[in-house]
Amino acid sequence: MHVFALHLVELIGSAAALVAAYMEKPCGPLGTQNLTKSQEEQENINNTFEAFGETYDAIRVQTLDVVSAYATIHEDIYNSANEKRTSLTILPFHKQLSSEGVLETTSVVYRDINL
Repeated sequence: MHVFALHLVELIGSAAALVAAYMEKPCGPLGTQNLTKSQEEQENINNTFEAFGETYDAIRVQTLDVVSAYATIHEDIYNSANEKRTSLTILPFHKQLSSEGVLETTSVVYRDINL
């Protein structure tokens, strides 16, 4: 089995989408990484997928960053899935469970992708 995990990033100020197997993380003065909360979450997700692939020999994992305008990101998701000939595509869900136990919309953009 081959797992392709796409990290969807909003493209700002350019017309062409970008797919990258690795995107350089910003470093601080002593070479330490200065990651935003979002970048830390993404790093944890990437590490989880990599650990999953290392745990099971029959599974290969490849994580990719897809930088695209939200208006066309659905096309990039489709094209990536088609190119990789995927059997299953899992998309980010646009709702999250609140502390009160109610589903709340967290990202209108992801809602539009899911439709």
